[in-house]
Formats: sequence, structure tokens, C-alpha cells
Amino acid sequence: MIRLFIALDLPGEIKKTLRLSCPDLPGARWVPNNQTHLTIRFIGSVDKTLFHDIHETLKAIKAKPITMTLNEIGFFPSRKRARVLWVGIEKNSRLIQLHNQVESVLTSLALEQEKRKFVPHITLARFKKVPSIPNSGQFMANETLLSTPPFIIHHFSLYSSVLSSTGAVHQEEGRYPLHC
Repeated sequence: MIRLFIALDLPGEIKKTLRLSCPDLPGARWVPNNQTHLTIRFIGSVDKTLFHDIHETLKAIKAKPITMTLNEIGFFPSRKRARVLWVGIEKNSRLIQLHNQVESVLTSLALEQEKRKFVPHITLARFKKVPSIPNSGQFMANETLLSTPPFIIHHFSLYSSVLSSTGAVHQEEGRYPLHC
């Protein structure tokens, strides 16, 4: 079985900007730069036949490159019970269209439709214990002022993910151009 997800990789300069803009939070396990991405759809574990079908079906998606801007820092499930630190994406119709196309082709392969609402974000860090998050000062300034210049995404990718004691290890299994 292969554990899969579909994501957008970010340009190196954006990853660097995110790392430099992040607040210093005790107990944060930061996502390594080489694994920082925006998940379009988590698939889960599939056998090799379905893996091949997913790969082939994703090749048929036709979509334009996506210009994105990152803004605001937030927490899942909430600030008071933070388990994940994330950065949000400015509202983006092309990103939503790509997500909808991916969802459509995956359900055509008899994969169950995603039940959760698509909330575009990039996970920056995870917490084992709920951190003490400052209510004012520099953290709030970073949280509300974080913004990147627009950048263009030219492809999306299919990744495999292997869980280990030090976290997940991601491997790109397929790359699909955005060029309509």
C-alpha cells in the first residue's frame, strides 16, 4: 500500500520568506523546507493498481498556472488549543478550480469524496502540547502583517508519504503541468 496526497510545491524564495517570518514558539516542530507544500487533496493508502490509475488520471487535468499570495498566520483547531501553525492563502479561484478538478477525477476512480471543506493553507509547524501563544507584541504583528508578493505555481504533484518516528517523509511520484 502507498499513502498518497496531491499538493502544490512552493518556490524556494517563498519557503525561505515563511521561515524567516515565523514567530518563535516553544515546542513547535517545524515542517522542513523541502516538505513545505499546500495540500490539494489527501488520498490515503492505495494499492499499486489504484496508484497507477490515479497517476494516469491526473495527467488529464487541464488548468492554468496559479498566481498566489500568502497572508495571515493561524492555528488549527483554534488559537487556544493550537496543534498546527499554518499560513493562509489569499482567496484564489484558480486554486479552487484545480481542487475541484482533482476531486472530480478522484471520485471518478471510485475514491470517496473528501468530507472536509477545502481550506487552502500551508502547515508550518505542529505541536505535541498546546503552546503558550502571546496575545500581543511582535507575535501579533507577524500574525496580522504576514504577506508575500504574488508568485506563480506551474505544476501540481502526486506525493507518497511514509510515516516515521521523526515525522512524515514525502516523495514526489508524479508532476503535472499547469499550462492551459
